[in-house]
Amino acid sequence: MHRMTKGTWLILLAACAGCATQYQPMAVDPKSGYLTPENNQGIPDPASKASVSLTQRVDVTKYQGAVLVTGSGMLASKVPFLLTQMTDIGVFADVMDTPTLQQRLITAGVQDKVPETDDLLGLNKAYRAYKPFLWIHFELVSNDGGRYVDMIATDPDTGQDLFKANVSIPALPGISNGSGSTNPDTTTDQDTWYPLFNSFIDWATASGAKVKAGKVPAPAATPASGGHAASAGT
Repeated sequence: MHRMTKGTWLILLAACAGCATQYQPMAVDPKSGYLTPENNQGIPDPASKASVSLTQRVDVTKYQGAVLVTGSGMLASKVPFLLTQMTDIGVFADVMDTPTLQQRLITAGVQDKVPETDDLLGLNKAYRAYKPFLWIHFELVSNDGGRYVDMIATDPDTGQDLFKANVSIPALPGISNGSGSTNPDTTTDQDTWYPLFNSFIDWATASGAKVKAGKVPAPAATPASGGHAASAGT
């Protein structure tokens, strides 16, 4: 039996996705308050949302407008897109990735108090030695035979998860990182990232945050394909 290559599968995915895009941040629609890309008629589609398994309200002013965004495994290279999208929804004024946080710890002269920033214990120390912030982390997971992208909000102060949402992603033959996790390049903004951020907007606004609505043209209707993301981040 002929085995399709990764490129063939991505072409098929693009054909199925139609006008889907990949890793293209968009502004919050001022009418709906969500990420709602326009359809072929130029009309914003209803907001798609992820499956939410945990939502615990918290006063977001506790984090003084700061958030750390990370991606585990293969999602580490998608952090530049995730940072931009988080910035664009306007919930937090200070959006950091791990290198930014590390540089600030050095500038503040507290690096000796925070030897590590890649786990919850290290982030708890950074929270206490530097300043409050919320931790948003994205993870690729396999569960009950399915593949998912999780978006999790964790309070580094208490170590408690406050929000968790996930979306399923295609499990296509031959597209794997070798450990059973589906390549994130099989995701699309419309089916994966916008729904996750829309559900996060629900949680954030219920916790007292405000989004930054600012109508901009919808992402160009280009077929989804791999390798579209910006340079790697952590």
